Amino acid sequence: MDVCWCEVNAASDLDVGASVVASAADVVDAIHDGAQVAAMFSGRSADLPQRLFIVIEHQDGTEALALDGPSSPGRNLADIAVFT
Repeated sequence: MDVCWCEVNAASDLDVGASVVASAADVVDAIHDGAQVAAMFSGRSADLPQRLFIVIEHQDGTEALALDGPSSPGRNLADIAVFT
């Protein structure tokens, strides 16, 4: 699965770099390397504050992406443009 994401400064909610399309595994690697990574949304949701990706670990040791913070209409994993 590929997703659109951008490295951000979480304190200011400003983009640090350009939006890129990358594999979920690349996003996980960027987070492990210390990047604060935001999911990029389109449409009305693009004007709302960023939602940061976080890495969660399943009981079997595999890792996955999740969005930090409470659920928000139009700003959840199901709302992200996914590129296959």
